[in-house]
Amino acid sequence: MAKSGTPCDHILVHYHERISGNPPVFFIFEQSELPEGHDLKHEPSIADHGYPVDDCHCNIYGLEEGPAKKWLIRRGREPQHMLICEADGTYRQATLDEILEQYQRFQDALRDSRQQ
Repeated sequence: MAKSGTPCDHILVHYHERISGNPPVFFIFEQSELPEGHDLKHEPSIADHGYPVDDCHCNIYGLEEGPAKKWLIRRGREPQHMLICEADGTYRQATLDEILEQYQRFQDALRDSRQQ
């Protein structure tokens, strides 16, 4: 991420808005917060729709079952953890309305992609 600047700049450089939203919505966590049994692996992302490879991308394995899966689902549904990017590259806590708006955009894009 050092090359990209802020987390928001990094997301905009490496990820299509169908993944990140526009403006991007995301959450940050420390590896120590991940449930026992996880496996964090450094795996650069695949270039997608003209976006460059993200060399610092990691995938999290072992969150498919039990408490680990519940942690991931719960974390993604807790609005107090969701952040949204500002135009200047900074970020702040997202409002529930912003999260719901992004969710609706994602659902619309998913529906449109299935109709093609």
